[in-house]
Amino acid sequence: MDRPPNITQSFQVKTGYFVLHESSSGRNTTMSIREIIQQVIKTGYLSLDVEKELQLIFTTQEYDLYDLNAFMSLQLATLAGKVKQQSRELI
Repeated sequence: MDRPPNITQSFQVKTGYFVLHESSSGRNTTMSIREIIQQVIKTGYLSLDVEKELQLIFTTQEYDLYDLNAFMSLQLATLAGKVKQQSRELI
């Protein structure tokens, strides 16, 4: 008899809200869209890599209203000058 996946596995597989990041120890860790955006706002800097990753997530995976609200917060922080975009520095 097959055992159902645990709640965490089920959530990760069904929602697609998680992305993998390699930590400094070389192990993969998971971060949600909201966690990524919170980190960007906290540091005040949006790198090209993270910007591309967010674009990929929003175009290829499902997301919820909380993710969309976090993205809007990032947009507002960028417009207010609280977050600098690496992509804008290269222009």
